[in-house]
Amino acid sequence: MTERLKNSTEKIPENVHILDLPEARYRIIYETHEKHHTGESIGTPDALALELVSSSDYSDPEKIRDFLDNYWDSRMRKNPDHRITKEHLERYHIPMYLIDVSGPVRIIAPLLGGPLLLRAAEVGLGVAAIQQFAKVAKKVPALTRRDMLRGAIATALMAKGIPQAISVASNLNALASNENTQSSDAMKSVQRLNETISPETNGLPTTWRNAIWAQKLHAIADIVRTEIGRKPEIAVRVGVAHSGIEDMLRASPEERLQVVHRYMHIVKLVETDAEKVHISPMVRYEPATDGKWELTNVSKEPSLARIEM
Repeated sequence: MTERLKNSTEKIPENVHILDLPEARYRIIYETHEKHHTGESIGTPDALALELVSSSDYSDPEKIRDFLDNYWDSRMRKNPDHRITKEHLERYHIPMYLIDVSGPVRIIAPLLGGPLLLRAAEVGLGVAAIQQFAKVAKKVPALTRRDMLRGAIATALMAKGIPQAISVASNLNALASNENTQSSDAMKSVQRLNETISPETNGLPTTWRNAIWAQKLHAIADIVRTEIGRKPEIAVRVGVAHSGIEDMLRASPEERLQVVHRYMHIVKLVETDAEKVHISPMVRYEPATDGKWELTNVSKEPSLARIEM
């Protein structure tokens, strides 16, 4: 199997990117959220990790078991083709890991949806900035200090708004077409630039979760390598806007945890003693017999567990 990973002649689908790192070979599947994962996209990895936010507490085995008991039925009601995914995972006995955040809808929804409104507003600012810059440019013979200041502000907004607009347009196009598609290398670069220069609008829905997922994926790679005695292949299915996960997988644990720490300050502002956001749990769900699946492990990534305390 190790030789297959090193010398594979497999034709990699367009929406899949292979990231070969020392601890694991990551098979990153970029998809829109409702699309089922085809056997071709999944391949035959040693585990499949999913981006899946839930209001069910991933740290509580009983609550997550209730959620998982209805997992495949609910997926197939939305899209019957999810049966293909289920049968493929069963055929090759590929376990699934849930690696996303969980918590009360009251807290989770604003954290993931609220920044999207800011993002749309920033696109509007970028467009307005272009218009303002054009007006200033027409008055070049009579530029004043105020005009220069307005031009500088407009340029700065353009620098933020243009990548933001391109990135959002790319994601909206993917959603509208409902296609399995990986962003082109150029578009991925724009999305990463957008994430870097607009941390206030991308932090919680993308950067924060990318860092959490990457930290857990490294932990899963260690677990699976111990089980199988070789370097594993870990597939991870993410939305098309999350190409920054590749950078997080390459980053050091200290860099990832610093990102998580920074945004947890925001999360803790809306938490209460009774309602918490869970970032550390890793849930393993795998084929059993006769089309049945079972919850086989609920664990916590230690560094993330310390942050969420």
